[in-house]
Amino acid sequence: MKSRTNLRLASFGGGGVRGLSQLEIMSNIMHRLNWENDLNDSQGILPYQHFDLIGGSGTGGLIAIMLAKLHMSADEAAEEFCTIIDHVFVPVDITPKERIDRLKSCVENMMKMKDLPLDMKLLDDAQSDSCTCFVVASFRNNVSSKICLRSYPVRSHQILPITVVEAALASCATVSLFDPVAVGTGRKRKEYIAASLGATNPIREVITEAHSLFGGESTVACLLSVGTGHPGIIALTSGQEDVDLNRAMRDIMNDCTQKAREVEDQIGQSGIYFRFSVDQGMQNNISNATDAAWIVTQTETYLEGQNRKLEALSKTGECLRNSISLNQLESSDIIISADKMSMNGNTVVLEEIGKIYQDNVVARLKPSDVQSTCPIDECMEGTREDILRTLLDWVADSGATNIFWLNGQAGVGKSAIAASLVEKLRDIARLGSSFFFQREKSDAMTTGALWRTVAYGLARQYPTLRKHFIAPLEANEALLTTVNIDKIFLKLIHDPLVAWEEVGEKGAVVVVIDALDECGGLDGQHSNHRINLMRTLKSWSMLPRRFKLVVTSRAEPDIVHLFSTIEHGSFEILSGKMVHPKSSEDIERFLEYHLGQIAARSHDALAPDWPGRPIIKWLAQLAAGFFIWADTVIRFLKRGEPREQLNRILGGASMGELAGLYSSILEASFVEPSEIVMESFHRIVGAIILAKEPLTASSLARLCSVDHSTLSYILNGLQSVVDSGDAIRFNHQSFVDFLLNPTECRSGFLIDLHRQTRYMTLQAGGGKDERWVEHRSLLQLP
Repeated sequence: MKSRTNLRLASFGGGGVRGLSQLEIMSNIMHRLNWENDLNDSQGILPYQHFDLIGGSGTGGLIAIMLAKLHMSADEAAEEFCTIIDHVFVPVDITPKERIDRLKSCVENMMKMKDLPLDMKLLDDAQSDSCTCFVVASFRNNVSSKICLRSYPVRSHQILPITVVEAALASCATVSLFDPVAVGTGRKRKEYIAASLGATNPIREVITEAHSLFGGESTVACLLSVGTGHPGIIALTSGQEDVDLNRAMRDIMNDCTQKAREVEDQIGQSGIYFRFSVDQGMQNNISNATDAAWIVTQTETYLEGQNRKLEALSKTGECLRNSISLNQLESSDIIISADKMSMNGNTVVLEEIGKIYQDNVVARLKPSDVQSTCPIDECMEGTREDILRTLLDWVADSGATNIFWLNGQAGVGKSAIAASLVEKLRDIARLGSSFFFQREKSDAMTTGALWRTVAYGLARQYPTLRKHFIAPLEANEALLTTVNIDKIFLKLIHDPLVAWEEVGEKGAVVVVIDALDECGGLDGQHSNHRINLMRTLKSWSMLPRRFKLVVTSRAEPDIVHLFSTIEHGSFEILSGKMVHPKSSEDIERFLEYHLGQIAARSHDALAPDWPGRPIIKWLAQLAAGFFIWADTVIRFLKRGEPREQLNRILGGASMGELAGLYSSILEASFVEPSEIVMESFHRIVGAIILAKEPLTASSLARLCSVDHSTLSYILNGLQSVVDSGDAIRFNHQSFVDFLLNPTECRSGFLIDLHRQTRYMTLQAGGGKDERWVEHRSLLQLP
């Protein structure tokens, strides 16, 4: 066998609908490759002309066939894949046989479009392929088997008489979603299903197959691995009809990600390995799981941050002086001794390859199920300037203590101030990282997730610091999964920052942690996560003073105790009768703006200055420093006739009483409710409070055993206090506190959380069936 040089190999993992993301990534790659060769996309080379071998598993196998056997462009394949999404994956009420038949019809239509016979064999002598391909499948009667269905002959296996259509179906035939694919007759009859876990990322199979096909001495210029996303992208849905599909996708992507990490560790610094897979942005958005436009948007956002790696990939076409052989790849025995690799006179410094490797290692720090974006709106422009100035002055003071506590009652606007501070720190290049606790996401927002997120932010923000994070991860990958929070803080926060300080770096580095009191969820200060957090915050106070930490929270007992034991700066946002005049002025400005917006949208039914300066001032006084009071009033006015709604507020309001405001809203929204309505109210509200993650409307109706019309009626009455987008959550924790407090919520709206927990536990049953799994996976139950 004659050795080949500069082979280009590609691997596509499984992932169902998210295969569309792979094709969008491939489209970007091919555009760059054509640009590098002075070709426009319409005249450029196609994937089958650039790559020597493409392998795939699951829907990745289908993509491999589309690109290598059907000679499609990435864009053309993406259009066909969208058709498959609509006809095969979107419908939830079809049988496995109907689903496989629909997929078969889609693949056959593609064959016809390319003027190819429907019975064309995968290994077809009549088709002279410059690019070979294979897909991975399993036997139905041996699910642990891994079978490569090839478009080329190999010495170790007889040629299988399988068609292109059959191979595409076999690759996608996930158990319980699709019927098996039968091939052959009599004793030669075999039934194929999609590859089991362990083969859903076929990168190792690509290396092995290339070794078998081209020989171990052949060298590789590019080894491309394209995934369908981080496992956090798809969580189990509560829908019975979707549970198998999403469980399969989650398991596939977990397996793909683990395999990708292993390969990255072994050959990541070789300069030929490139892994692309959307790592953030699509988590926990089940309602968008089959939305093609949404998947494309998330992929485009991801690719914007991958320019360096994409550029390096586009330049792997020329001859490398220090090539990597397939023997080396298969054994993972790769040693790079030269300082440089030459590419037709251009110099590519290994340091650049090292940066790409570092990016991949640093990305592991970020928890997959924690959003990286701020969930809170900033303060309205022109408000809270006094508090923000106090915080920025503290940041600028090199002699100040390194922890600042911004505290105040629920609803005074601490989170909005934190969001504004984050942006101001970003503008002056002082933001290290930020983390916004949310009580309803307490399962994901743990103390470990906090410090991993902080480390991730610091490593991305400060290039000279990142090596101090990478070293402990390379030494001990289990560090990311340990339950020992003190070890996480020591290895990922304390040691890297102290080591960085020793090399003489200067300037304040600020981390912002918002809503400390929401750590631990419903267990609050009794939660182990909260206890661990208090201990590690005390450890932060012992770091050098330029590493500054801003914490916002209510003044709960354990937090008060913590700050009584350490040096810190502080600012209390006063409310009630002690409210600071500046806070009232800010709320007045907020009300004036939003009431003006309501008047402007009334089509002249309201005067431009409605309801007049005296009433606006009175409302600001009634708010007594609680921005959430003012915000809730605006929401309430928007959902009815403004003048009538305002009269209801003014008729029952007392200064600084959120309880009075919430009571007025509930009584106005649910007039003389029946027992059935109140029982539904308690079930629905109880489920929203108990949810591990915000629930969709359909999930909520099913968990609470209420029909959709009843659910709509309850949610409509709660519009002023609920954010009901794709998922439903309360606008502010103060409303939950009100509903659970018998001294404040004295009406029939009081929620007995123990009673609701018992109800949901009984609803779950004890049989550990799908209903039991659903309730346990979505709700915080004992």
